[in-house]
Amino acid sequence: MKINCLNRHSAATIKALFGLHPKVLAEVLFLTLPVLENERTERLQNRHGRKRRFQERDGRPREVKPCQKVLMCLLYLRHNTSHEVVGRMFSRSADTSENAFVEVLPIIKRVFPHQIMGSRKKRRTRG
Repeated sequence: MKINCLNRHSAATIKALFGLHPKVLAEVLFLTLPVLENERTERLQNRHGRKRRFQERDGRPREVKPCQKVLMCLLYLRHNTSHEVVGRMFSRSADTSENAFVEVLPIIKRVFPHQIMGSRKKRRTRG
């Protein structure tokens, strides 16, 4: 699934897939993608044992785009399915899906702390 494929789907289908309306999904992508890119750049610049100066667009081209990583993570969180299924939906492996999940989830928690924590129901204790 590519980001362009989302244009073909109705709002109901996008809501069913990701649990978010299209406008909210666009806002999540708009807020999450710059943080994801900044962390990647920092990680590459500060890598231990780096032998040469960091340059933008240096190295091997990425196989999975950042927007696909975020969509994989949201799809996994919404349906709680296996990484194999999520990876297959994006024509990737289960390992790629799991790596994307591990990379994106802390960023989503940091960017949207109240939405994640507010959705959990508090249990009352009787005493």
